[in-house]
Amino acid sequence: MDFLLQNIEFVLFITLLCVFLYVKRKQLDVQGSIPSLYILLFKTQAGLKQMKSWSKQRPGIFNFLAYLSIFVGVSGIFAIIPFLVYQLYFMFQNNITNAGGFALPLTGSVCSNPLVFCIPFWYWLIALFVLVVVHEFAHGVIAQRYGIKIKSSGLAFFGSTHIIGAIFLAIIAFNYSLDQIIGLDPSFITTVIVGLILMFLPIMPGAFVEPDEKQMAKKPKWQQIAVLGAGSTSNFLFGILFFIILVFVAAPFQNMYTEQELYFSVNSNQSDLLNYNLSEGTILSVNGATGIEGIYSEFTNISPNQTLLFEVESNNTIISQNITTFASEDGSRGLIGIGLAPQNVPLEGKELLAKISDMFFQTFFWLFVLNISIGAINLLPLWITDGGKIAHLLFQYKFSEKTSLRLYNIVSFISLIMLFISLFPQSIFIFFG
Repeated sequence: MDFLLQNIEFVLFITLLCVFLYVKRKQLDVQGSIPSLYILLFKTQAGLKQMKSWSKQRPGIFNFLAYLSIFVGVSGIFAIIPFLVYQLYFMFQNNITNAGGFALPLTGSVCSNPLVFCIPFWYWLIALFVLVVVHEFAHGVIAQRYGIKIKSSGLAFFGSTHIIGAIFLAIIAFNYSLDQIIGLDPSFITTVIVGLILMFLPIMPGAFVEPDEKQMAKKPKWQQIAVLGAGSTSNFLFGILFFIILVFVAAPFQNMYTEQELYFSVNSNQSDLLNYNLSEGTILSVNGATGIEGIYSEFTNISPNQTLLFEVESNNTIISQNITTFASEDGSRGLIGIGLAPQNVPLEGKELLAKISDMFFQTFFWLFVLNISIGAINLLPLWITDGGKIAHLLFQYKFSEKTSLRLYNIVSFISLIMLFISLFPQSIFIFFG
């Protein structure tokens, strides 16, 4: 019940989405195999005239965008694979067993799960709408630019009972003990509820444009790559634009009505703070240094058994206490055993303006993060991504169709395995010690 109350917007959204899919069931085009991996397409003619019109305007700009899309599409594939390999190497070398994973528009206890990355619902919905429109319009405009007809556009809904079910079984196996499962731990119950929802409902919304595949197949491969790479390229460009707005407009606006405090939470049982019953709170000063920059400067180059004078606010009480650092595993540096997170708090009398400025900041923050993230993920060489299709075309430059298809499947499978391990780094240590 707590999960439903904490996520009422998400629940209503899913309910309306299910009603929509049921009412429009006869107009849905099913691709793939239910319940394995399928996509429900709701086809419309929305935006097609605008795509065609835009493709004929400012040819210099769109030719540049097409060539940029080729560069981004190809270089993105060659960059993202080494990045995944390095990330796995880093996890293995540093014994990292938890990683951020699924981006869900949820709040509450499910978000305490380290493998669930939660986004506030309304920011998720706004960012999702913007990024899919940007992404798909770019595909359509570049396709029209090369004379490839766009047959339809519309909404896409992804689902997979098997894959989502396997992922959530992995989450349960890696994050919950047998005692928690048998004892029906609330966090475990919440994870099961979310898993069941995602398993049985095609609730992963997106958008699409449908080019004439026969026309596209007849075009030179570099033009096909330009069309495929245009989506991620537009996401990156808009992501950069949103970042500029975030840094030069949203952040200064927020800083006018808020001030930053440095929140801390103890994450090591060796921390001296625990000896004084200080597990979390706000750091006011360290060795007399105030402000986030001043406090962080005191944390640089600290040595083992060094004494630091902490002034903190915890449970509405201000406490001054000398804290002794402990040694890192290799003994080379001192540790305090805390995690730090800057937080914005409203200035006195400016609460309403602080809330408005925070909403403005959060909107552009998530627009930036999700455009860059989705643009990068879309370049992964997987079966269902534009990156996978680009990889297939690149193989066709040098190999026969049969060999290209085999290499495409091999690369997609390897990429999927690396992505899985990135989401569940525990599996590295289970299989490789």
